[in-house]
Amino acid sequence: MGRLSLECLTKPDPFDGDGGVDAALNEVLLRVFGRQTMLPIRHIETLLQHTPPHLQEIVLELRNIIASVAPDATEVVRWGGLSYYHAGGGGIISAGICQIGIHRDHIRLAVIHGAFIADSHHLFEGTQKYKRFVRIESYDAAPWEHLKELIISASRFDPRSIAT
Repeated sequence: MGRLSLECLTKPDPFDGDGGVDAALNEVLLRVFGRQTMLPIRHIETLLQHTPPHLQEIVLELRNIIASVAPDATEVVRWGGLSYYHAGGGGIISAGICQIGIHRDHIRLAVIHGAFIADSHHLFEGTQKYKRFVRIESYDAAPWEHLKELIISASRFDPRSIAT
């Protein structure tokens, strides 16, 4: 990355053009301007251009929830979907909040440290060591309040609290 200048800090679009956002620039924007680092909607529209409309609604609603409960989250395009993390706490994995996976017939809300998150409504699936996910096939059938609870818990979870 080149040197940061005032000009680059005042640009409304920190998108770097090759599928992601420069995390260092986003961290500076958050510190200087106190704003969240969500991608501009036109980049989300590009990501979703081949996604069926009923799945786009789910992605957009999840984005709204994440923005409301984790206003410091950094949003990046990774692995064919959207990933959210606390930029000041590490990277996408070590400071991860959640991921929105876009699949052919459903959306997957994944939590990298889901094994450590309370799931009183038993929404999580998955057998990986730590990662858990919720499969969402329909906007109307989605348990939005319970998903919000999971996202809140994931955003508050500190993976450094795990005893190794």
